[in-house]
Amino acid sequence: MKPKTVLITGANRGIGLEFVKQLLPLKPTCILATCRNPDTATDLKELQKSNSNIHILKYDVSKPDDHAPLAQEASKLLNGQGLNLLINNAGVLSRVHKLHDVTVDIMISEYMTNCVGPLLGTQALMPLIEKAAADNSSMPVSCSRAAIINISTKVASISDNGMGGIYPYRASKVALNMMSKNIAIEHGSKGVLVAILHPGHVQTDMGGGAAGTPTEDSVKGMMKCMSELTEKDQATFRDFNNKMIPW
Repeated sequence: MKPKTVLITGANRGIGLEFVKQLLPLKPTCILATCRNPDTATDLKELQKSNSNIHILKYDVSKPDDHAPLAQEASKLLNGQGLNLLINNAGVLSRVHKLHDVTVDIMISEYMTNCVGPLLGTQALMPLIEKAAADNSSMPVSCSRAAIINISTKVASISDNGMGGIYPYRASKVALNMMSKNIAIEHGSKGVLVAILHPGHVQTDMGGGAAGTPTEDSVKGMMKCMSELTEKDQATFRDFNNKMIPW
């Protein structure tokens, strides 16, 4: 896998930051690392000091007015190149386990970050993604040519849901999966690959200390999986060990 240009949302910590670290050895010409508060992105800024190809962009996926400026800034930094790889990683988890505790505000907030935001961000960036696909038309469909990787979760599997709970998170990630399938159907014929990945129960601020998968192992697994994706894997839903997850 050799994407020349990459954009990662939620890149200041956890899985997003680890993606930046593990992409660096692939020597992309440009890594666009987004986060809500660049001023407090200490670890990301430290990486940037020794890697001039990292560009930190202020971006809140839940804010509708942030998507167009992100695409404009990305286009400027890419300087005529397309965007080979978009990793929609930013997400939020509200631990609302009982029907009685579900509120309109919680549901809307979770949908905005986990589904509506990635959808509108992808919409804004799609001209750059399609440019990468067209400019590299001699290459097979892959994460090196033009791809959208949406970070979802196994708990968005309806058939695998045996425990219930986390109403907003489950529902918003199911919606993200459906959005991914739609984009694959609409843009796959243009050489754009879309895939959905479950990172595991990861040791991050969101996953908690009891999580069983180190962040480095999760991203290493997803990177390997991404390197093996081809056109036949359009809109597939799999985990970081490359195992298919039922819808």
